Parts: sequence; structure tokens; C-alpha cells
Amino acid sequence: MEVVLCVFAYFVGLVVAQTPEICRAPTVFEAKEQRVDFARHMEVGSTIGQDADNERFYRKETSVVSNLTVTLDLYHEIWSYREHALYRINMRTGECMRMGIVTSFEPIGIPLDARFVGYRHIGSSGIRNSNILTTNWVGENTEKKYRYDLVFTDASLGSSACLPVRVTRFYDDDRSLEQASLFDVTAGISDPTVFTPPDHCPPPPPLPPPTKQSSLFETL
Repeated sequence: MEVVLCVFAYFVGLVVAQTPEICRAPTVFEAKEQRVDFARHMEVGSTIGQDADNERFYRKETSVVSNLTVTLDLYHEIWSYREHALYRINMRTGECMRMGIVTSFEPIGIPLDARFVGYRHIGSSGIRNSNILTTNWVGENTEKKYRYDLVFTDASLGSSACLPVRVTRFYDDDRSLEQASLFDVTAGISDPTVFTPPDHCPPPPPLPPPTKQSSLFETL
């Protein structure tokens, strides 16, 4: 009897095919995220949401697994790039911290200069209707000094979906590695208040005065 091993992983096998076009991921969506921080030896489960139209992102942690003996608190984090502010709310104590953001907003998607490295099946390619075909992309973000490895669902086979499946980042400065797997991606934001920090949070810093000259490229 032939035994078929169903391996639910990204390295099941490459499919040799024509290079696909870079697809456009949803600009506004929510998802479940399982993030592994190898530098801190922990795995964090969260609900995340992106609103690229307003340059903001949130993460609400739901679980933390680590090799530490102490119980770690869960946090609700809000990145508001137009305010140049990151809010970090302790979900147990309610304490809120505000930190500045100096980098530009970067939506979850496939950069235009990403390099396609192949197709991969999630699930088993040997069992009918038990796999999803994905595309694998790699590249480098020189502004934030990291290299990336992205897996997205394939949108070239008659489907309009271009959904993030896995995002891996290797940071050059401290040689750290982060990997996030995304599940249950849904369009839109179910509760827009997730982007609103509590009233007791410190206010955002005042906006800088406008410059005499500006261009479209300065806002990107």
C-alpha cells in the first residue's frame, strides 16, 4: 500500500512554470497572525489589521509562548504613520505608551522590485483538492535594512485573491529573524475603533510645519 504523506508546509515542492506578474494585495484587511521572533525565543499569536489608505496598522496579541518562566503580558499596538506615532497598550493593566515612528508606512504586499523564485504548494500536491498554489518572492528593503522572503496566494489562476501567507524578514543590523504566518484573511476592518488609542494615552506630537516645496515622491 502506498502511503501518501501530507505535509502542511511551504517546502513541499516547487512548480516549474512561467513567472507570474506581481499581484496587488488587499489594502484594507484583517487576519490572524502567528509570529515567531527568533531573537527573543518567542511565538506570539495576534489579530492584525491594515488600513493602507490611512497608513495605519494594528496588532492585538492573543497568546505568547516563550522559554521564560514569567507570564508575559499581552499588548494592543497601533501604528499611526501619519501621526508618526506608535501606541502600545498593556491589555492587562491598561497602561499606554507612545513612541515616535521615523520610518515610512510599508503595506503588506509584494514590492514591485521583488524577485520571483518559484511556486509552492501548501498542503499536498499528491492528494486531489488538498493544496493551495502560492508564489514565493524575495528581495531587500534598503531603507529599513532587511531582506525579505514572501509567500502569497497565486492570483493568476482565475482568482482575484492575492493574499499574504507568510512574511519572513532578516534584519541586517542585529542579524535577527522574524517570521509571520497569516490565516483567515478577511477584507475590511470589522471594528474601526481598533485604530483609536484610549483617551489616557499621550497625545501625538504636533505635525511638522509644511515645507516651501514638496513633491509626490516625498510623501511615499
